[in-house]
Amino acid sequence: MISAGTMKGKIANWKRRPGESTVENTWRLQTGNQLPGKITSLEWCPMFSALAVNTDDELTILQEENNIMCLRNKIAAIQTGTSSFILMNVVTAVHQDLKLNINAKGIYVQEKQLVVWSEDTVMTFDLQTSLATMSSSAFTCRAEDVVIYNQTLYCIEGDKINVRTLQGTVRKILSLPEMEGDPIQFHSSRNWLAVATSAGFLRIYNIGGKEARQEHHSKYVVETLDDFYRFCSIKVNVAGNRIACTYYATPTKIGDKILVWDAEGDLIVHFSFTMGMTDLQQYEAEAELASSQGRPVTAAARKMGREQTRFRLPMHEPGPIFWDETDDRFLVCHAQASSQHVVDDMILTMFVTSDHGIQMQDLSRKSHACDVLVGVSVPHLYFLKKMEFEEEEVRGEKSIGRYLIARSLREFSGVENCDESTRKGMMDFCYYLTIGQMDEAFKAIRFIKSESVWEHMASMSVKTRRLDVAVVCLGNMKNIRGARALRKSQEAGESEALQCAALAVELGMLDEAEAIYVNAGRYDMVNKIHQAQNSWNQAFEVASRHDRIHLRNTHYNYAKYLERAGALEPAIEKYLDNVHEFLRFFSKKTTPNDAERKRLLENIAELGVQQGNYHFAAKKFTQAGDKLQAMRALLKSGDTQKIVFFANTARNKDIYILAANYLQTTDWQGNAEVIREIETFYSKARSHLHLANFYKACAYMEVETFNDFLKAAEALEHAGRTVDRGLEDASNASSSSSIAGLRALK
Repeated sequence: MISAGTMKGKIANWKRRPGESTVENTWRLQTGNQLPGKITSLEWCPMFSALAVNTDDELTILQEENNIMCLRNKIAAIQTGTSSFILMNVVTAVHQDLKLNINAKGIYVQEKQLVVWSEDTVMTFDLQTSLATMSSSAFTCRAEDVVIYNQTLYCIEGDKINVRTLQGTVRKILSLPEMEGDPIQFHSSRNWLAVATSAGFLRIYNIGGKEARQEHHSKYVVETLDDFYRFCSIKVNVAGNRIACTYYATPTKIGDKILVWDAEGDLIVHFSFTMGMTDLQQYEAEAELASSQGRPVTAAARKMGREQTRFRLPMHEPGPIFWDETDDRFLVCHAQASSQHVVDDMILTMFVTSDHGIQMQDLSRKSHACDVLVGVSVPHLYFLKKMEFEEEEVRGEKSIGRYLIARSLREFSGVENCDESTRKGMMDFCYYLTIGQMDEAFKAIRFIKSESVWEHMASMSVKTRRLDVAVVCLGNMKNIRGARALRKSQEAGESEALQCAALAVELGMLDEAEAIYVNAGRYDMVNKIHQAQNSWNQAFEVASRHDRIHLRNTHYNYAKYLERAGALEPAIEKYLDNVHEFLRFFSKKTTPNDAERKRLLENIAELGVQQGNYHFAAKKFTQAGDKLQAMRALLKSGDTQKIVFFANTARNKDIYILAANYLQTTDWQGNAEVIREIETFYSKARSHLHLANFYKACAYMEVETFNDFLKAAEALEHAGRTVDRGLEDASNASSSSSIAGLRALK
């Protein structure tokens, strides 16, 4: 906030608007102030929203006050001035003004009535369907907090709760024990009234009958906290069995925990902003740490670590909290940035049950158009609207008049108008999905017939990377193309993220698919997405910066697109584009020399061998001109057919010998064709010693296996002739080593 004072006592205020690139749009002029006299200096307080203004003869402190507001049963009451409100139906956007003759301190809306109070006066009004109001009563009363229910007023007055008629007559006094302190705060939901006390106690009353009746024993919340000053906010759910609360740890600092009192189980559970964990997760993490000395980290511990990283909010503090108006499990918290940190506010959603405690469901960023959270009614979250964003709307958000914004929960985006049974099924599905019970999650939605709901859930499963959910949704949608794309991606061995991207393309979620492919570095797929959308400028930009190998192909595809569109002249230009650069592409300057190319190919081939990709390695060794290494790579593959084929085409003595030696390691004894191949390879290699040894092995095989001495004798005769021929060739070549080997064999 920037403030400036004038010589005539006027104060102008500008509020910073994040995300804008220009100074004019970043700072927006707010409502000003007027003081008597000339303003000499002013200063903003670093801790509180207060401005100290010094004039000629006095010091004035201006405090930025929060608007008084109340949202119940789809009716919102929002303060527009010190003595005026606007009443609005959040469904129909019907609204009426409420003018008062008192400075309002608080307001509470019931179905057909509302109550407003100041420092010393309480006023009640009858509320019609059109939101027109008729004054019902007014009486003197110094109340800290007031709730109206069933023609009865409940007022906190000093150390007691007075139950009054609409005319102000005290019907009953609800006293609290001295040890619990004084009542300081109310919250009501349906026929349940929650009371917070100054000493840290919580109470729940059932006010649905003739008399208010305490339902459970009071709970002392302070025993679970290290520091507690007073309650900040309390909210009771629609079932009246849980109270969520935030608190001040010191007079100026809000505690880092959201507390929930489960009245039926008589226990306190919490979520810590600093730790990013619930009390149950902290207990499990400590137990895991104590028992994991020297052992690897378990899957459960890794899951807890991921959740802690996701939900940890050390630069935020708990703000307004609200239960859903119909689901007693669903709790939402507005996580507000601490005053010393310039970060975006966040929205936390969670489920709270007796069986599973607090289960964190989602964390999302609050848009800049939204101000403070004022209520929750699934499928919407309701926010006060910032005045500087009056003419702007964010995707997934809808303005309600000038003062409110309805933001759809991510799970209901696109299906906000679903019926009650679908809404309940979706909430049950979200709950079971959060606690990891997939069977129960699918049972909750199996009766949903709306194809749009299934399509939306498939989209959500892509965003949350839940492919198991996506498969079920595709089946109910009868989306064959989506199922085929997912199966092909799985068969190709792609990562889960890339599988989600493939599915996103089929579901038309091109922005989501593009984001996934960018994160994975698959710019070739980003290029294809832009081409499919005919966004050719973006396609050329991606290809030129990140996917140059497909740049020429992108130009070619654009030419085909122009041809189909009938733009023949531009198409011909694209087809012929860059022809003059072919020589540069293949010039000696840009082509690596033979030695570099051979070394590169050999390195690639070695990599293929290390990875067990022997056929690829053989191909690269062959391209590098090293046929012997290529043959050795093929031998490791064990592919007999390719080994024989390669040996026949290589025409190399050493390769012939390697191939024949390999064939002798196979089951050659009963295979005449393999025996002929061995003879042929040794003969082509002119390796008489190897061939004679092979005939000798054949002779042994005939005797030992077939007991055929005649064929054994023939094999030995072949061996003898081969030795003689070898000795003759060796003597002519003066090869002493060959002669010695052959004579030893003879």
